[in-house]
Amino acid sequence: SPIYDAIIIGGGPTGLLLSNLLSGYNVRSHLLFDKRPTSELLRHPQAHFINVRSMEILKAELPRVYEGVLEEMPPVSEWEGFHFGGCVLQSQQYGGGRRLGRVIH
Repeated sequence: SPIYDAIIIGGGPTGLLLSNLLSGYNVRSHLLFDKRPTSELLRHPQAHFINVRSMEILKAELPRVYEGVLEEMPPVSEWEGFHFGGCVLQSQQYGGGRRLGRVIH
């Protein structure tokens, strides 16, 4: 079996960037990621935003990826915050979908 210098768990933005950067330095790495169908993965994203430092690294190391992220980014109003609620169901039995609070990051 092959021997790797690094094992990367997760094929999100951080895992993919790390894999790309390590390969640029000829570091033998292996990327492990979830093999669910794309349609299922897109229903529930794990990364809600990419932080400023990650974007700086993308801009410096992978400018084409950086530009692609900017092109695909939804308007800030769609992702600048999230809501806390009792339940996503509209039933009064479960809190009626009432919003308990909002966080803007």
